[in-house]
Amino acid sequence: GWSNQSCPGGVTVVSSPTRTGSYAAKFTVSDTSTNANCPAVPTDNPRAQLVGPDLFNPGDDRYIAFSTFFPAGFPTTTDWFQVAEVYGPPFGGSPSMGIDVVGNRLVLDTGEAHLGAVWTSSTDIAKGTSWEDIVLHVKFSTDPSVGFVELWRNGVPQTFTNGSQRIYYDTLVHG
Repeated sequence: GWSNQSCPGGVTVVSSPTRTGSYAAKFTVSDTSTNANCPAVPTDNPRAQLVGPDLFNPGDDRYIAFSTFFPAGFPTTTDWFQVAEVYGPPFGGSPSMGIDVVGNRLVLDTGEAHLGAVWTSSTDIAKGTSWEDIVLHVKFSTDPSVGFVELWRNGVPQTFTNGSQRIYYDTLVHG
């Protein structure tokens, strides 16, 4: 199962807006969504998150897709706001990959222990008008010459900072 690590009302099921189907998950975060105010939140950093079971193992070749609707009032971030991450044991440091909003742009961040930000969207996120669709093709490996990521935004293949549409790095943390 999935574990809800948020304040009450931080993760809810809604019938609108939805990307497809009848329902969507709505995540609501405020500056007070911290462990000090809500024991289910695991850190002092504000968050509303669902944590799933261990899904990925060395050698797995997977496509991970999700859609996000940013409401019209979504703030312009002054630092970063993480939308999704692939994170697991040994649960130390940054995740091996995370989709963040920096300013008004989407960013694929591989964590400080890896390569840092390797992609930034060429246009701002849609606020209140349409869904942002992200697809990641990931080869999971602790070997940086084997592990890789490819990324599509709204159906369009994206180019990484290295000029390629595939970036190699250790997509799983040792341990």
